[in-house]
Amino acid sequence: MNIGFAFGIPAILYATTCPFIYLLTDMFKKRGLILIGFFLITLAMLMIGGTDAIPIFYKNPFFIFIGLCLMGLSTSLCTIPCLPEMLEAIEEDPEMVDKYDDEELENVISGLFVTL
Repeated sequence: MNIGFAFGIPAILYATTCPFIYLLTDMFKKRGLILIGFFLITLAMLMIGGTDAIPIFYKNPFFIFIGLCLMGLSTSLCTIPCLPEMLEAIEEDPEMVDKYDDEELENVISGLFVTL
């Protein structure tokens, strides 16, 4: 049961932080949020992984729990701003805007986003 709870922590935090991260995408730059997410997921992996290189993180249950929580938060920081950033990037290309209408571009981008 404890192992299942440990694997559920990132999923629970991802589900609970997604609406708040979506609100942050309106206030801040999307690329900045994605970079912060990548930095936090790197820190989370260092906390979870059992490396001897960082002795404070090595097999410490407290840091493993914090790392799992950071993983859920950082996953939402990496994925939620990605779709609006993709839409903005494609809308800046005048060739694509002239070739396709808005609804068709959104369908193509959302299809690509789901496959990733």
